[in-house]
Amino acid sequence: MYKFFSPFFLLATVISHPFTLSAQNNRLESTGNVGIGTTTPVVRLSVYGSADDSAAISLQSGSNSRFYIQQGGALLKIGGTTSGVGAINVLNTGKVGVGTNNPITMLDVNGDFSLGVSGNKGGLAYSIGFTRAAGAQLYGTTAAGLTLGGDAATADAVFLPNGYVGIGTSSPEAKLDIAGSVQTSNEFTTYTGVGTGGLIIANATRVPRWIIRGLTPETGTSNGGYDLDIQRRNDDGAGIGTALYIRRSDGNVAIGTTTPGPYKLTVEGTIGARRVKVMQGTWADFVFQPEYKLLTLAEVENYIKVNRHLPDVPSAKDVEKEGLDVGEMNKKLLQKVEELTLYLIEQQKQLKVQQEQITALRDQNKAFLNLMKKGDPSPEQ
Repeated sequence: MYKFFSPFFLLATVISHPFTLSAQNNRLESTGNVGIGTTTPVVRLSVYGSADDSAAISLQSGSNSRFYIQQGGALLKIGGTTSGVGAINVLNTGKVGVGTNNPITMLDVNGDFSLGVSGNKGGLAYSIGFTRAAGAQLYGTTAAGLTLGGDAATADAVFLPNGYVGIGTSSPEAKLDIAGSVQTSNEFTTYTGVGTGGLIIANATRVPRWIIRGLTPETGTSNGGYDLDIQRRNDDGAGIGTALYIRRSDGNVAIGTTTPGPYKLTVEGTIGARRVKVMQGTWADFVFQPEYKLLTLAEVENYIKVNRHLPDVPSAKDVEKEGLDVGEMNKKLLQKVEELTLYLIEQQKQLKVQQEQITALRDQNKAFLNLMKKGDPSPEQ
């Protein structure tokens, strides 16, 4: 009698009953759980190893390269081509390390990384959260650029697609727009062309009030440009003119003009001051020296007739052309006062002699009159 053997019956028997492969701690449960290295799989696929990194899955292609998924202690290692070394490592605390097997934050990347979509850095949208009381965040979109800090309504800083950067404002109107104070412990440098750009100081509605910039050199000088020019602006922001100008080559300063000339300070306008101190190298006391030659009043008179001004004093034409040296002019005026003093002293001496002569004549006349009264026709000799 022939016995009929059915492979389907055998397969059903295997599926309906758990079995253990020989010489291995592997098991296929009737529940469908599969155990590799364990006879008590707790999930669909349970892989057990007695030592760190021995519970691993190795994926290998035809080129003989490997890709590991393995577990060592509290660390899950993913990727990598060397057993025991993962490219991405996940602690059982949830911390993820990329390029490091000891992440100290929720995401710890050791190396360069980029954020984006479809291969474009800074793609459609991305977001990274930061822990801060105000809910700071870092996010960006192709339309709005990159936003740093702040929350959904405000931002600490923004980088717009047009290259404008805003700090304290989400709508910068220049390459760098700062809403708030700026502090630097070293240098602050601005690169602009001559007569363009510069530092603009504006009011709350961004209308320029002052511009500090470099300017072309004064005509007739060769200092390479970039003299300092501080310009005023009127209420609508239009230029009024230069308020302060400093020439780079020699440091000469001009107020109200851009031509300081050879002077350390040139002012186009009136100066008001409570006191002005002028340092002089010499003074007019030389007039009182014995060797000083004082002109006679006749000589002074002749000089005035010819020149129409005092000796050693600039003429009106000279002052109009060359200006007036305040310190030198005060010395000249004092010289004339001292000369007048000497003239007065000399005249006083002459007056004293004349007074003595007048007194003597008066006494003689009085004696003569007394003799006449006595009838004596001749006065005593």
